[in-house]
Amino acid sequence: MARTGFGRSSGRQDSVCTHPNGTTFTPALRRSLAQRQDVAEVWALGSVQHGDAGISNARKSDPMPSALPIISGRFRKAYALGHSSGGCARVLAASHYPDLFTAVAPVHAVIAPPELDRAISRPPAWVAHNGLVSTAHPLLRTWDRNVLDVYVKQALVEEEAGGKVRLKCDKIDEAAVYAEARASWEAWGALPLLDERVSLLVVQTREFATARVRRRAVTNAHVVIPNGTHLAVQTHPRQIAEAVQVFLQPVDGSGPGYACELKLPKIEAAMFGQRGPRAHL
Repeated sequence: MARTGFGRSSGRQDSVCTHPNGTTFTPALRRSLAQRQDVAEVWALGSVQHGDAGISNARKSDPMPSALPIISGRFRKAYALGHSSGGCARVLAASHYPDLFTAVAPVHAVIAPPELDRAISRPPAWVAHNGLVSTAHPLLRTWDRNVLDVYVKQALVEEEAGGKVRLKCDKIDEAAVYAEARASWEAWGALPLLDERVSLLVVQTREFATARVRRRAVTNAHVVIPNGTHLAVQTHPRQIAEAVQVFLQPVDGSGPGYACELKLPKIEAAMFGQRGPRAHL
């Protein structure tokens, strides 16, 4: 596991983020932090063998220590933001340890087992011409400019020879995330049992996903990202940041109430055109 930390000398709120398979929260966090000055720390936890963990742990199989030192002598409540599989992880964590969380915001928190075949079949490397990486792939062409820039700089690594680049996360490790759906089922069952003291924001991309909202009526809010996809944090990071900001305003007070729907202001997305540019490595 790799972790990235952010800290301010002032502020009283803490945030913990868990990413989806192979992607990042960075641009959405940057916008959210620009809107709030009361956030003391943000911890972005990297999944097993993703990102830099996939590089530093390569060819290593040493066991993890069974006990790690506690950094702080006090327990602090945190806002938790999780996307896809990371959203399932946040819901499960809050259901087991509600005293550690003020609010949980799962973004399109689903795992689709059919994605297993797609992950294994992706090419292991791409050719970088003159330091440029083509973004002609249909998936990358839908991403926000800032998201793609971070992805190219932080998710890719250059091969020693041949002018090729590859994802830091090996495709087998990526596919392993989809190998079983138990966490997704457990998170579904945990939603109605989540402690009422923990506020819940369900971020979804389609109206039919409201079934998740009905699983828990109290201290609950939901928002639909227009034209969003499963990778909404990558395609619509500004809207995600705005949803979190709107949600946390009542949470800072008395809570969002009963199953309320949040409405977001129109935000112009920094999307690429039809042809799709190429990003610098």
